[in-house]
Amino acid sequence: MRKVLVLASGGLDSTVVVALYKNLGYDVHLLYLPYGNINEKAETERLLKLREKFDIPAENTLVVKLNLNYSNSKCIGKSDGATYVEMRNLIFISYAISVAEAKGIDEVAVGFIKTLDEYKDTTEEFVVMMNNLSVSTTGIEVKAPLKHLDKRGVYELGKKLGVSLTDVFSCNTPNGDKPCGECYDCVDTKQLIKQCNIPDEENPFKN
Repeated sequence: MRKVLVLASGGLDSTVVVALYKNLGYDVHLLYLPYGNINEKAETERLLKLREKFDIPAENTLVVKLNLNYSNSKCIGKSDGATYVEMRNLIFISYAISVAEAKGIDEVAVGFIKTLDEYKDTTEEFVVMMNNLSVSTTGIEVKAPLKHLDKRGVYELGKKLGVSLTDVFSCNTPNGDKPCGECYDCVDTKQLIKQCNIPDEENPFKN
């Protein structure tokens, strides 16, 4: 059985990646990398529920705390910063490749999707370069299986695989365990709710 290490956060995109690989019959492992992010508690809670939902053994889950307190991002509480965390995905994927090599895992998977305004460390070109580097040095593939889908496409695929908005937490700057309603991810979710006529019982802003 092939093994995959998913960089998981409890958000919609990475959760659908987990569901996809489980559906394909992979042995799924999870890596969560809190880095001083203010949504760590909410993400961790969702990640544990995700592990239960998809029957992923506890020993297949690894949490490694990083310290990116030098960042200028709102995600670690800088009030005048942007959402972007400087080269976070380069750091995350590097860690994931190291973990995969140590544990004999065949692939690393990330939840990057198609967006109009891409961060420079989420582009298709970035994924190709990271994959080429990883394959040439370790033989481990780096994949972004949702990169051809926009948020609506990801949601619709997730529905087919049994994922609901009630299963995930997608907010970078929450108020406690509640989504802020204003960050990039919240705006994305609000647009998704409108586009797909998502009912109130699945609406994270009404629960």
